[in-house]
Amino acid sequence: MLTSDDTGSYEIVRKKDKIRKHIERICPPNPSDPLDMYKFRYSYKDQLTLNGILQATNHLITSRPALKTSPSGLNFIFPDDEIRHRNIGFYYASIPYVLKYTLDLVMKMFGEIAELSDYTMLINLTNSTLKSLQMISEYADVKQLLHLDQINVFCPKCGHRHNSDEMWIQFAYDHFECENCHNKINTYQFLFDFNEITEK
Repeated sequence: MLTSDDTGSYEIVRKKDKIRKHIERICPPNPSDPLDMYKFRYSYKDQLTLNGILQATNHLITSRPALKTSPSGLNFIFPDDEIRHRNIGFYYASIPYVLKYTLDLVMKMFGEIAELSDYTMLINLTNSTLKSLQMISEYADVKQLLHLDQINVFCPKCGHRHNSDEMWIQFAYDHFECENCHNKINTYQFLFDFNEITEK
């Protein structure tokens, strides 16, 4: 016989499964992407997750749970420098995870609302990830991680296909320039230029 607790547990599992399916539709799993969107948002066990980061930031204010910071201010109570440096270090290490999660989610939602093409979304996701990785990794590692050799960039003006290391390095740092017609696109912005292109 089912009890109310059994029914409640089933509803929780069903809701979690529904959330996971929606997240996978918004951001399909990518084995080359170290950020698992569902785990990052809903895991309560790991430290580098949204919940873990929010819990840890409480200790930027105080390392003693009995002491609560008033809503109107920060009191920054730390027992010693070691704990202060460790907590602040974690805060700065975790910020990129939060920003990456937020950016991917907002870009995907915007693309759905604006009904942008799959190719436009691919180019923008590749562009944002490329820029975040190029600051901390060698180009050869980034190329392999993102499978850049499998992504063609078509000039929206003349349709010329591009896929070279030189083009991707330029794309990551500054701009895209067509080697055929010399059409130039600033890549430090959301890219709408490729929306009419359907090839991948």
